[in-house]
Amino acid sequence: SAVYEFIFNQDISPGIFISFFIGITFSAIIPKLPLPKFMFDLTDDLPGWSFYVSMFFQLIGYPPLLYLSWSKVSTTREWYEGDWYAVDRFYDRMIFYLMTFQLSKDLYVIRRIPMLIAHHILCQFGLFFFYQQPFGAGCLVSGVSALELGSFFYNLELLFPGKKYLMPYVIAITVSGAYVLAGLGWWGYVALVYRTNVSVGAVTFMITSGYTLTI
Repeated sequence: SAVYEFIFNQDISPGIFISFFIGITFSAIIPKLPLPKFMFDLTDDLPGWSFYVSMFFQLIGYPPLLYLSWSKVSTTREWYEGDWYAVDRFYDRMIFYLMTFQLSKDLYVIRRIPMLIAHHILCQFGLFFFYQQPFGAGCLVSGVSALELGSFFYNLELLFPGKKYLMPYVIAITVSGAYVLAGLGWWGYVALVYRTNVSVGAVTFMITSGYTLTI
């Protein structure tokens, strides 16, 4: 249909805009719902619902989408190294939309946390421009998914501090961080060898990913 083509075509801009709007609307409505008290308890100045919604998608959303993205391509190398147009990248774009929702849903509640606001905006900026690069689509979506898995255990440790989740957090953040750094190293090498035009947005995403790895 025309609506489907508008939202899910290879130009991600319409879908990004809609995801952003849904995230902002969601964060404005959810505080008015009769949810349990723990959903509004603050952790690091953020309400509990923000953590639980993120953790739901980090565990249930990204892994299946990543698998479906990989399964649509004949070889892992083609999936990892290919551009955004050579093959059907529907599920990769879904990862973009999900990431945009996650980032935008926090903007309404983090107005007093300048560093987190800057991080969210820079990540979104980086995603937009990374999409314009002529290679490494699988590298990007798998890197985003790996970071989100690490963030899941980070959020778990924040919500339930203590030794119980400390070791899983350390292992998860180390493995996901190593994977992302390896991917960025490969990406930078290919860009250098083939003299690919690396946009400032891609560099921004690298910087914000590095920041994410430090928290």
